[in-house]
Amino acid sequence: MAGQLKNLLIASAVLSSLAATPVMAVTFQNDAGTLTGDFTTVLGTGFGLRVSGIDTSPEFAASGFAVSGDKNYSKGHFFSLYVKATPEFSFALPEQGISFLARATIQHDFAADWTNSPLSQPARNQLVTNPQLLDLWVSKSFDINGQTGRVRIGNQVINWGETLYASGGINSINAYDYQKYAIPGTLLKEVLLPAPMISVAGGILPGLRFETYYQVAWNADKFAPAGGYFSTSDTFGNGSGWNQIKPSNSGQFGFSGHYKPVGSGVDFGFYYLHYNDKAPVYQTDGTPNGSYRYLENRSLYGVSSNGAVGDWALGWEASYRPRDAVGLGGCYTSPQSTYNPSGPFADTSVCPYSIDARKIQTSVSAVLGMTPSDYPFLVKHVLHADNAQLSLEAVMVHYNIGAGTVSRNLNGAQVYQPVLAGGYFFQDSSGNLVSTANKYSGSLNVDFNWSYDGNVIPGWLFTPDIFYSYQLNDNPSALAGALAGTQATTISLFFVQNASKNVITAGLSYTNYFGGKNRYLTRQYYRDRDFVGGYLNVTF
Repeated sequence: MAGQLKNLLIASAVLSSLAATPVMAVTFQNDAGTLTGDFTTVLGTGFGLRVSGIDTSPEFAASGFAVSGDKNYSKGHFFSLYVKATPEFSFALPEQGISFLARATIQHDFAADWTNSPLSQPARNQLVTNPQLLDLWVSKSFDINGQTGRVRIGNQVINWGETLYASGGINSINAYDYQKYAIPGTLLKEVLLPAPMISVAGGILPGLRFETYYQVAWNADKFAPAGGYFSTSDTFGNGSGWNQIKPSNSGQFGFSGHYKPVGSGVDFGFYYLHYNDKAPVYQTDGTPNGSYRYLENRSLYGVSSNGAVGDWALGWEASYRPRDAVGLGGCYTSPQSTYNPSGPFADTSVCPYSIDARKIQTSVSAVLGMTPSDYPFLVKHVLHADNAQLSLEAVMVHYNIGAGTVSRNLNGAQVYQPVLAGGYFFQDSSGNLVSTANKYSGSLNVDFNWSYDGNVIPGWLFTPDIFYSYQLNDNPSALAGALAGTQATTISLFFVQNASKNVITAGLSYTNYFGGKNRYLTRQYYRDRDFVGGYLNVTF
């Protein structure tokens, strides 16, 4: 306890010093203006505090979600209390069309290992102190026949598609750090993990542009380690001790084309990606615990469009993956035995807990910006705000495999495997496995925020925000599964001082997980992990 109190006092001192930090961004330029650059740093501190008690009910234990990550942090205890720095250096030679960016981040979390049981060293390495190189690239612009373009080499992020919040669509080039994404105060530049690539983008004809890339080294998504607050399994992620089979670095490339008719506000996009999976699937293979394997040689074909209808900014995309992993249970000897967790199991040297299926995903997004003059009743008279924004996103996913049993021949043995729901087993009251995966699933995301520019707190932009998400049906995906009826709401308060320069930003939030109950068991694996969070970032 004394050590925790000491670290809490240290973090409080850092918080106070950040609030008093003067603006010291370094910007430079030579006399001729042929060299410009700047050096900025984001210093931040933040916390996450559990406000729900640990669910000890037999129902929740039977669901398989009562893992060490759930038990490690008690109600009223911090699961995160961090300080971090994200420095960034950039320069440009405008006459030569050359630009350069380097960005890194380092974070130390005092509370991540204040756990009820010890974390493994790999889990501590990810949660407690984790320095990371982010962007590191050089770019050269060019002009051919009146069309501009550029070549960029190095660690970089490429964003394609039209989704706002959902994963699994066209925007699948870069890996995600899902662990950091869940921590209050994390910057978007820390969540999307840059990859070493060579990319070329430019114009072909008026209104027609392209971008293509080749990724020279593979990198993986980062999930919560075993024992971490957001972990949902003791057998997955850093610290689980299970073997990983990584893919090759080759065969990762893509192309996109965009057509925007001259004089039109509509953009049409076309995409092709060839990649290796960034999330693994499980297999038994003769090793003591089995292995997690990253599948190779995957493809994605996509189309998109965006434009405006009245005050609404609209976006749409659809993607098709000929081979995407669907989660399965173990290899059984007969169809009847696939619903008995005790077997009997088939005698096969390797049993992949997944099978490839065809996947189609489509999403529609809409963003409405509201001002007092355009929407006086809501913005001016009800909210008394300077502006407001409503963001909506609906996603539908279809697989050609749903609930039931998959039969196939593995190494000469006929095996039968149940299709999982969201990557999880569910059991009925008799203890038998239940296959509830649906060929059709989807999600709904809604965000509404409104802002007061100096009216509530002089000198500060104050923005309340409400975010809600809902999952429709059990998704059979082994990589990005969804569970029917699971919902989450986050209520946030954001503060920005000197909004034009983003000198100081801060936030407070409360996240509530609920829903997912059905006639078998709960599907909401975070149902007892509600938390409050806060952060303070100073850019200088």
